[in-house]
Amino acid sequence: MSLFSIPALLLFIFFACSFAYLSWQANIDIFEKEVIFKVENQEDIMATRINQSDIHIRWNASVSPSHIALTTARFPQKTTVYAVPGGENSIKLTDIPPSPRPYFRLEQEKQKSITIAERILPFEKVNNFRDLGGYQTSGCQTLKWGRIYRSGHLGSPSRFDLDVLQDLGIRTVIDLRGAEERKKTPDTLLPGVNYLHIPLFRSDPFLFRHIMFQRHKLGKRLETIYTTWVIDGSAKEMGRIFRLISDPGNLPVLFHCTAGKDRTGITAALLLLALGVPESTAIADYTLSNASAERFMVDFQQSISAVRFLGIKQEHFYPIIATPPEMMASTIAHIKRKYGSIEHYLRKTAGVSDNVLDQLKAILLDD
Repeated sequence: MSLFSIPALLLFIFFACSFAYLSWQANIDIFEKEVIFKVENQEDIMATRINQSDIHIRWNASVSPSHIALTTARFPQKTTVYAVPGGENSIKLTDIPPSPRPYFRLEQEKQKSITIAERILPFEKVNNFRDLGGYQTSGCQTLKWGRIYRSGHLGSPSRFDLDVLQDLGIRTVIDLRGAEERKKTPDTLLPGVNYLHIPLFRSDPFLFRHIMFQRHKLGKRLETIYTTWVIDGSAKEMGRIFRLISDPGNLPVLFHCTAGKDRTGITAALLLLALGVPESTAIADYTLSNASAERFMVDFQQSISAVRFLGIKQEHFYPIIATPPEMMASTIAHIKRKYGSIEHYLRKTAGVSDNVLDQLKAILLDD
């Protein structure tokens, strides 16, 4: 064999092995969509918008009295509902526009009345926009509605979206994205909003080699990003976010990243846990981003359209598009294992003082 043919042979072997590996990557096990994109629910009462004018309110038997008066705080409509034992504990309210934002008060006979609102707000172009209000703590306090919002980026809001944002009266926006993300899709903001940039990591965690050759490890890499990049590597930034939220003059606050599910999801979970919300509820809130997964997938379809011939499929990205409960449970377990507790992590590593934690509870929780 001539010396000339040896490099050619090595090159052939390299391409043959690469093709075989890519073929294997293209046929790795695909997660079942219904399983990985499951939304967990921990709420006894929910208000869900059906369309631009109708809202469905449902409650479970554990909180359903003999009758409930549903009253919108900003509309002249009052409806009394008689809950039939064993029947469907729900009602459909009509002619309730998204703006100004409606709140509903459930007046229970001989029980404490309850205020509820839509958790997922009906934006047209802003993805995954949610209110953290309404969640109950282990001490039976309730997180106030209309104080803390979370979402995806604000790069392309519609005119309707801008009107809704204005109606919400948001004073502070905290952008958790890196500089390149912000440059690619800058936020559109209303006048008078205090815009703060606090990146929880600065470089793209998913490089070409991860997409091409490590598709079977994307979920594991995302878990590492949660724990090593965000929890361990961005603790001081997290502390700054908590201090900003604890200032009443900054409320209402919106914090967001690109999709509003990973960096935003971790921040939301830590805040809920710091306020005393049960771990199961914080995890359930994290999974609620799965309800917006179809919008995420549109972005991925556009990104991978040019490389489909390499065997890259949308399904390969399910582990980094979805927000399965195991991902947040693993992140919380990491904090407990390494730092002892959520509170200890916030105090000792993130630099959140007792005064800040007390102030957060004082301004965000109802009695």
